[in-house]
Amino acid sequence: MFEKQNGKAVVQYIQLKDKTTWKVEFFGSDPKVRLLREASPLTRSGSHHQFLHRSMLEYFFSRTVVGPRPPEHENEFTPQPSSDSSDIHSFDPECPLFTRNLLEEPSVMQFLSERVQENLSFKDRLLDIVEKSKTDASVALAAANAMTILVRAGVALHRHDFRGIRIPGADLSGGQFDSALFQGADVTNAYLGMCWMRNADFSNAHMDGVRFGELPAVADDDIIWTCACSPDGKTLVVGMRNGGISLYDSNTWEKIHWLEGHDHDTEALAFSPDSQRLASGGQDRKVQVWSCTEDEPLLTMEGHTDDVVSVAFSPCGNFFASASLDKTVRLWNSVTGEALFLLEGHTNSVNSVQFTPDGRRLISGSDDETIRFWDFETGASGDVLEPLSALTFPKMVS
Repeated sequence: MFEKQNGKAVVQYIQLKDKTTWKVEFFGSDPKVRLLREASPLTRSGSHHQFLHRSMLEYFFSRTVVGPRPPEHENEFTPQPSSDSSDIHSFDPECPLFTRNLLEEPSVMQFLSERVQENLSFKDRLLDIVEKSKTDASVALAAANAMTILVRAGVALHRHDFRGIRIPGADLSGGQFDSALFQGADVTNAYLGMCWMRNADFSNAHMDGVRFGELPAVADDDIIWTCACSPDGKTLVVGMRNGGISLYDSNTWEKIHWLEGHDHDTEALAFSPDSQRLASGGQDRKVQVWSCTEDEPLLTMEGHTDDVVSVAFSPCGNFFASASLDKTVRLWNSVTGEALFLLEGHTNSVNSVQFTPDGRRLISGSDDETIRFWDFETGASGDVLEPLSALTFPKMVS
């Protein structure tokens, strides 16, 4: 039922309609089939049949992979000795291990990983399948399933020889592979998050699409105070405690440019809308505009009397604003460097400034616990949002 219906737990059987389908094997009128059906944990509602709970269906489905216990083993949960056989033909090649991606069935995976812990021969058979994949590409799906089950079961695979195995798409997260050999292995699209892989060798392995659970990271020469991504997504810029500014290619994460930046900490960065220019602010109280391809600043503006901690370009790119610990916001022409407005009103450090998407207003946030709106064309103060200290609701009279 599970396999034929792609995991659905309910099956509809209509005798005349389904007399030539696979459903006859389970729901036909043969006395033996009927006896088995009525003795099984199935419920019936009209023409619909289902297990008492989906987990029962998943359990029986998992047993098509493990197979039944030999009759001499009275206790199903008694651990079995390791099998000396390395013959993977003890698995039916038509069983779901070979034909279905079991990563899509987490409950089935859970049942099978528990069986590994109880049945050593099952563990050996799974390892045999992984080994077989070195020479037989047709068992790659089964090998990926097998390796995933072994890892889920907590089997330590340190120093194991996995050279040339084929396990595309396997979930190896949390696996223990210290000093394991994966040279030439096919692990395309596999998930390797949180793996133990100290001294593991992946030389010449096929690793397209491999996920490590963590995106690439970059390291620079000093403490990083701020960062920004260009609107076109091609460049990452970081500002550091030593005042330097580094630009990275976001495809390769290689450093593509270095700017001397500020005399002290670079604390604020923003790209222009066309991704060609960069505004920066620092502890030296200066505001600068840079070309992303040149070494010297295009403009350097002074006027703030304390750290510049936030900068933002207008949507058109011709203007930008700076916010400072000196309690002010300043508006500048980003082409000429001309100071346009000094916006005063906050009573404490201004930590953030942004333009509205239409470019008609500025918004600033401060340690004075207010958010202020400013008119872009006049510099006039507009709405002020203050924190709520209490709420009062009118009485509702029915």
